[in-house]
Amino acid sequence: MGIMERVDSDMGGLISDLQTLIRQPSISATNKGIPKCAELVRNVMECAGIHSKILHLGDGVAPLVFGHVQSKCNPGRTLLFYNHYDVQPAEPFDLWDDPPFDGVRRGNKIFGRGQQTTRENWLPESRQLRYSCARQVIFRTT
Repeated sequence: MGIMERVDSDMGGLISDLQTLIRQPSISATNKGIPKCAELVRNVMECAGIHSKILHLGDGVAPLVFGHVQSKCNPGRTLLFYNHYDVQPAEPFDLWDDPPFDGVRRGNKIFGRGQQTTRENWLPESRQLRYSCARQVIFRTT
């Protein structure tokens, strides 16, 4: 199966994962939902074949979700993806057409807090690693 066919066949799972993450508040200003969202992120990474763990750096510090995939071609090189899973408060709520943590889908769009700035960014990266590993693609770095 080619990469585009794989993406098409997995689109339902990708959308479901995105909606699950949107539905989990992770508001950094109040620490609301941060530990639960870290677990969800770790789970998505594990399902993508990325060995993952949650690092607790101290009181008052959001947990860090760390993942690692060993390169078969260049084990001494690093390809780094960095992102965050927290969001800013969603207030004022009356400016939202739908509740901010519902992950409502209308047509080809999904609406929710953090959808575009946090969750949508790293989720495809994790899937790309899964697809590439399944096809035994070797990333070459210089």
